[in-house]
Amino acid sequence: MIYFFIAIVFVLFIYLYDIGNFSKGKNYALFICWMLFSVTAGLSYRVGIDAIRYAEDFVHQPTLFQLADFDFSTAIEDPLWIIFSALFRTFTTDFTILHLVHAMIVNGAIVYFVQRIGFKPFTTLLIYFLTFFLFFNFETLRESLAVAVFLFAYQALIEKQWIRYYMIAFICYFIHSSASFTFFIPLFLLITRIKSWLPIIIIAGTFIILGRYINEIILNILPTLSLNERMVYKLGVYFGRDEVGISTGFLLKNVILPMFLLFADKILLKRSSKLAVYTKIFLFLGVISMIIPVVDRLLNYLIVFYIIHVAETCYQLARLFEFRIVKFMVLNSLIFCFTFAPLSWLFTIDDRISEYNYNRYFPYSFFLFGEKIEVREKFYTNGS
Repeated sequence: MIYFFIAIVFVLFIYLYDIGNFSKGKNYALFICWMLFSVTAGLSYRVGIDAIRYAEDFVHQPTLFQLADFDFSTAIEDPLWIIFSALFRTFTTDFTILHLVHAMIVNGAIVYFVQRIGFKPFTTLLIYFLTFFLFFNFETLRESLAVAVFLFAYQALIEKQWIRYYMIAFICYFIHSSASFTFFIPLFLLITRIKSWLPIIIIAGTFIILGRYINEIILNILPTLSLNERMVYKLGVYFGRDEVGISTGFLLKNVILPMFLLFADKILLKRSSKLAVYTKIFLFLGVISMIIPVVDRLLNYLIVFYIIHVAETCYQLARLFEFRIVKFMVLNSLIFCFTFAPLSWLFTIDDRISEYNYNRYFPYSFFLFGEKIEVREKFYTNGS
């Protein structure tokens, strides 16, 4: 019920502020959105399979007093995450406090960023809630923290303040290794300025053709590299993944809908969105991710830019129609299309335990009641 309640609140705010253009109380509404996100995630109990793992492992994390003797090179987690965990582990063995603070940081950064550069903030936040809220708050906790910190590098990126940008990028990297991708975003932005699509097609085609071999080569040379155990483990996990199943939802999210956004901007709306360059990178990597599975993880660092672009384009397309009812229908249809792909995964069955994936998050459990959901524990114990 709590998920349904949050969605209703967002619909109300969209009607008042995004459609009605009221200004009074808008900042309070954004604060409410932040609190709803944070409290729902932070005060949950054993919701999301990775969140359960984090909670189980939390008691084994070092305290601040133990960090001096802690061997970071052999740890699976990245250094800044270990330090972040140690701050809370020093005072408690209850993961709830850390989860709540984590949720406040991640969702606070997203709400702030959306409000700052977004066209229709409440519509954008509803799309976020319907698509990536569950993953960022109940699954990829370490990576979502890195994504949240990276949002603060945006201003440095557009102003070409490279020292500041790479300082933030390195902070992200030491939170989660996948943030090494952020080192190359300026290079990708340069590539998107190429007027001809031929070089881009050649680069993407090369990755697609050689994708399987790239995975195998990296896995074969890992033992010979002078890397610490943490890096060898991480690279082995990422490049050792099976190929991504090319489902309808996967194609929609990574390829078809980003292509539609760019088509709508250039042909239908005849405009140039400031966020289109990030959607181009999203599409480029989305195509490559069909062959090299690890690339799909990198899209998380572009998700917030992408959903802002989605909301902006949906409203601009709806404005092309004269009648209000038609505008409303077009807007809702477009938003449904963009949220369908991530949501569709919830209604697929996990073959290992023959249960729907929505059981990872439904029903919701509040930390005060400490209620374990049998089917969710089944997901956890079967290594899903």
